[in-house]
Amino acid sequence: MKLRWVLLYIVSAALTLLAYSNHFDNAFHFDDSHTIQNNLYIQNLNNVPKFFTDASTSSSLPTNQGYRPLITTSLAIDYWLGSGLSPYAFHRSMFFIFLLQLGAMFILYRSLFSEADTTQDLSVLTFLSVTFYGVHTANAETVNYIISRSDSYSAFFIVVALILYARYESSWLRHLSLIAVAAGMLCKEATVVFPALLFAFQMIIRRRSFWLAIRECIPSLLLCTALAAVALTLAQSAEVGGGPRVQYLVTQAWVITHYLTSYLLPVNLSADTDLGLITNPFDPRILVSACVILILLIIAIRAARVKAHAPISFGIFWFFITLAPTSSLAPLAEVMNDHRTFLPYVGLNMAVWWWLYLVINPYLRRRLINFLMLFAASIAIIAHAYGTWQRNKVWKTEESLWLDVTEKSPLNPRGLMNYGLTQMAKGQYALALNYFERALPLAPNYAFLHINLGIVNAAIGNPTEAERYFLKARNLQPSLPDSYSYHARWLTDQGRAQEAEMLLLEAIRLSPGNLFSVRELERARRLM
Repeated sequence: MKLRWVLLYIVSAALTLLAYSNHFDNAFHFDDSHTIQNNLYIQNLNNVPKFFTDASTSSSLPTNQGYRPLITTSLAIDYWLGSGLSPYAFHRSMFFIFLLQLGAMFILYRSLFSEADTTQDLSVLTFLSVTFYGVHTANAETVNYIISRSDSYSAFFIVVALILYARYESSWLRHLSLIAVAAGMLCKEATVVFPALLFAFQMIIRRRSFWLAIRECIPSLLLCTALAAVALTLAQSAEVGGGPRVQYLVTQAWVITHYLTSYLLPVNLSADTDLGLITNPFDPRILVSACVILILLIIAIRAARVKAHAPISFGIFWFFITLAPTSSLAPLAEVMNDHRTFLPYVGLNMAVWWWLYLVINPYLRRRLINFLMLFAASIAIIAHAYGTWQRNKVWKTEESLWLDVTEKSPLNPRGLMNYGLTQMAKGQYALALNYFERALPLAPNYAFLHINLGIVNAAIGNPTEAERYFLKARNLQPSLPDSYSYHARWLTDQGRAQEAEMLLLEAIRLSPGNLFSVRELERARRLM
């Protein structure tokens, strides 16, 4: 029996690998630029101890320096293994953890499904459900985005922690799960949801009393609270805000509905959406979404009463609990991101597949029904694998990714700017300027946009305009190192190396690990 499960996992992993076989050389994107490409600290493994005491080592941008030392350590190891900035090395290790997560999901799903129905061999159901998650098109957003390994690694450790707890819950060894929880917290703060997941597990799966469930959650709650306090103390990030809390919460109702839709039919995925805050609580989108959420919660509460329906209840609560860090009263800069569903889909996937099993179970003894169900499941898996293959193509280069964003999210100023950057890199300055100017009315106070307007104006021979934009960027965001370093690069090119040196020293003061600033300072001093 054990051999059969191992073989099923190998087949599932192989199918997932096949779906992602065209992604291993995909480029760095988004925050990869400041956490990996421009981060001086990850280039030396001797810095690893510093990752655990100094959050500024996580990024070259002061506003994005969070405390995720295991993630920064993994980046340093990949940099060493790849002998530099080899995307293949980073993707390879990240995908390995993803496959380990699928293995952990095999164990978790098998355990929960078997407890709900002890009369059937549920190996095929477990195989289909885990494989579906493995090739799910929406998950490609996380697997392709290298720094989003924080979501992937956190998800892996949460699943492992729950397995360890369930396996040893009758003895003190259940506290082994705290090791996995601690590892998850050192990957991403969102792991703080584990005590709530454990509480739901105790109440729904183990059917404990309220106070006994609370008691079992106390060790992990204390651990998560302590590590969250450490992360908040050491984190350098000064920017979180995504607008008023109430408006953000209201908008999340629609966002959650989008996530639910994307699980069923992920046809409009965008790496960077242009959804803004919905200010009217009576907006039809909000009213419909509130009804959908309410119906799901009612289903979860009613399903919790019947042991055979427990995976449905636990899976739905898992979905909402793990979305809470990004879809609640804590406003983030982006209202919605498709890679935020990576962990929530572990629960939603469980609920959906167990519901499907309960629906078709009375008919499973009929060979034709068995064949039709397996055929339908296979078609769904193949369709998602094909969708993942196509999303991998979108993530292939900066140009392909940001072109896709501008087409699906045309009101996203960052998308317009970043696609303009890909054209500027090709020497298409007029086209780049067009995209920058289209983005400017949408984000007039976006410092990065003004920096790039300065760069492109310098390239087309408008020095006065170039310097005006550089100065504007510094006025808008004086704590941004790039506002100084790119202005300094232009000053060096203009023969004003002494002025450039002063700006670069300020940039390095703001971010000592900014590789670009360090190199530009060396260049400016050579030319002085």
